[in-house]
Amino acid sequence: MNIATSFTPYQQKTHFDRVKAVAFAKSDGFSAFEFSLLVTPADTYFKISRDIVKIKDMVFSVHANHIDTNIASINEDIRRTSVEQVKTAIQFAKRIDSKIVVVHPGIYNRKIYEQDAYFNLYRSLDELLPFAKKWGVNICIENMEDSERRLLTTLQQVSRILDRYDGLKFAFDVTHAAKNDPNTYREYYKRFEPKIMHIQISGLKKSRQPGDVPLGLSELDFTEFIKDIKDYPGILRLESNDYETNMNSFRFLKNILSKIAMEEPKKEA
Repeated sequence: MNIATSFTPYQQKTHFDRVKAVAFAKSDGFSAFEFSLLVTPADTYFKISRDIVKIKDMVFSVHANHIDTNIASINEDIRRTSVEQVKTAIQFAKRIDSKIVVVHPGIYNRKIYEQDAYFNLYRSLDELLPFAKKWGVNICIENMEDSERRLLTTLQQVSRILDRYDGLKFAFDVTHAAKNDPNTYREYYKRFEPKIMHIQISGLKKSRQPGDVPLGLSELDFTEFIKDIKDYPGILRLESNDYETNMNSFRFLKNILSKIAMEEPKKEA
């Protein structure tokens, strides 16, 4: 697997220089890096794309903007703008040789509009999936935490949309699933493994935001899940909001993977 980080933990250390952040992450031992096209103008990312691809032996992923956007919106102007921003993320991904763009499925503002939101999500994906294919990029839809009327919060909802689209891939947010139901979150990997190209994880505490808690201080022990994915070939991104949390999670994960590797010969013997 390629263990990834993102720009957020490196913002202060690199004075908001994204290219330096990639180099810094590589020197810390990460083999992958994710760019999130949030509130920063897209031109900022396109201007540095040539410098990014010069950094060798790093795998890149892109996260489409999810702030003030909603590809499932029942407001057509908002939905259209959101779709165009995903297209921009796809084009940026192509420029930096990234194979995936992670996309949030969207929200609905009242329960009576939930099915309308799913209908509009399908409309958006009907347009985005052929566009992504043309650019040689995979769209990975992310499962969400069950709050604020978000879509794709259950196994059944994720299964329904992945079955609907052969070309749609899955970005599995472990912490979202575990926060929703700590008894079933491991089923996501077992059921959707062929579709998973991106996994995101952080420590879990019910009262804290994802990214604030290092894996080693999680209320839920993710050791058995990490054993489940020991042969996973894709990107595993650590969600961290600061450098210390990021490196604590990285060391914790590497330690578990080392122990797993040491135990395997014993099992074979």
